Amino acid sequence: MSFAFHYNSGQEAPFVLYIAHEDKNRGGTHWKPSALIGLTPALRSSDFLAIIAPDEFKSLLVLLTFLSPDGRCGASVGQLAQVLRLSHGKTRARFERLAAVRWQGQTIVLHTQWGDGLDGFAPAPGFIPVIEEPQKEAIVPPIAVLPRQAVIEHSRRIYARSRSEVERQIEEMMNWRKVPLPSITSLSSKEQKLKDELVTVGLLPEQAEELMRRFDSLRIRRQLAWLPLRAAKNKAGYLLAAIKDDYAAPRGQQPEEKGELGG
Repeated sequence: MSFAFHYNSGQEAPFVLYIAHEDKNRGGTHWKPSALIGLTPALRSSDFLAIIAPDEFKSLLVLLTFLSPDGRCGASVGQLAQVLRLSHGKTRARFERLAAVRWQGQTIVLHTQWGDGLDGFAPAPGFIPVIEEPQKEAIVPPIAVLPRQAVIEHSRRIYARSRSEVERQIEEMMNWRKVPLPSITSLSSKEQKLKDELVTVGLLPEQAEELMRRFDSLRIRRQLAWLPLRAAKNKAGYLLAAIKDDYAAPRGQQPEEKGELGG
């Protein structure tokens, strides 16, 4: 014998179970169920109220209040007795009368056995149709793949800074103050010749003037004379360092005395 309730095609049920989806995630793939039971016009238009007595209808409504969020419905005799304020015996008898009710030749409530051995009752499967909120497919936005050059240009705009900006920031952090150096307005013939020699090696005119301003000509001429004896790939850079740090003479070369390098 089947206890599942079956409606005829096009026949409306007097009750409906609706399961909503709450607290959905952004994609709509995870949610928390929330169930509720509603009345339909068939409760009035069908013969359901005519075949069920008032006490049995009251018992049915009490049973339907034991609804879990995921849509399960049922209660033990003890739970039902507490709501109705009746003894267990009277409550069991009352719900057995409800379980004997037939509507359209089918049982609407079943006697159940709970896992802990307690007697209970539940609506017949299918008596209350279930309508669940449709699940939406997760919408995954497409990943935009930018050309390599576009990524580089974007990074430059966001992170790259000009040299002058970086130098200015360092000066502010270190509390440095730039003191402009006086420019050399006029040079003697010897000084001009020395400057030309420095520029010929690869120094900028401003670098040559700064060296001549900071160091004596003998020191500069000494390092100029020793430069061909050194294995320097970057002659200009090496000469700058040699003059500033006053490099020692190359191996096998004796330092000249003062005045020997005069030009």
